[in-house]
Amino acid sequence: MLKIHKLCECLPEMDETSFKELKDSIERNGQRQPIVTVGNEILKGRHRYRACIELGVPPAIRAYDPERDGISMTEAVIDEDLRRRHLSPGQRAAVFASLMQHLEEFEDEEEQPEDEPAKQPEEQPEVEQPEAEQPAGQTASEEDGVGEDLAKSKIEKEAHEAGVSVDSLNKAKQVLKSRPDLIKRVIDKEISLNQAKKIMQSEDPGVEQERAEAADILAEELGNEFSEAIRDKTILKGDELKAFVALSAALRGQIQDLIVENWKVADAVKYVRGYYLQQDTIGDMINRFNQIGKEASKVIVDGYEITVKKAKEGEK
Repeated sequence: MLKIHKLCECLPEMDETSFKELKDSIERNGQRQPIVTVGNEILKGRHRYRACIELGVPPAIRAYDPERDGISMTEAVIDEDLRRRHLSPGQRAAVFASLMQHLEEFEDEEEQPEDEPAKQPEEQPEVEQPEAEQPAGQTASEEDGVGEDLAKSKIEKEAHEAGVSVDSLNKAKQVLKSRPDLIKRVIDKEISLNQAKKIMQSEDPGVEQERAEAADILAEELGNEFSEAIRDKTILKGDELKAFVALSAALRGQIQDLIVENWKVADAVKYVRGYYLQQDTIGDMINRFNQIGKEASKVIVDGYEITVKKAKEGEK
């Protein structure tokens, strides 16, 4: 049995419906594209291989060929699978981040095959050589990383052409560095990239420390019960806490009750200040009126001042 190459593992599993269609096609028409291997590992065509095994059909296999399959194994994988799959932007970002992580290791494998040991240079008489000039601003150690940087830039270009934004790619890299298991779940479409980032942030010791410190500071201002709700993440989850802390003490006090009801900070601020947009409903204004408890309340909607007051008994 062949194993799956780690570069190939960066890609998501084919869903069962698509796999069944592939399997049926191979059963009817035979295997049209060979499985590409590196040693005893599958680089391209793991689903074709699985389908052939399940059908009892001997799979057609050939070795990886740089000239035929692409400049690098990474590019070969991108060309074969990533371009043809219907993936979300988050999945694509997670895949490209994973490919970039494995790049250096596998580029080294391509340069030095296991079955061809490196040739040892013959001993030569020592001859004093003039020092080679380095490009301005570049040291010898920096030159060693040029090849890797060029390869990474190619993947970044591929990511851009595949519709992956720089922000999404950087986000995927951050998650991959701290929680590679979450990136695998993103690739397999179990969670979104944004959900993975939130899970990672919630488990970050630095983030937890900031939340605890904010809860302690706000305890004196807004009470221990409110402080404990912050500490327990019942309210003000994620970046909402930062937005709340950035407000003035007076405004925090005004929206405290709304925050307890799990309002977003921005919505609560708009609510107490009386600023509304056209898409807000009359019900929103009435709710604010009841919250304030005054006989009448003025709100601003796109530059128009509207007065809301409770009707006298018997009026409709």
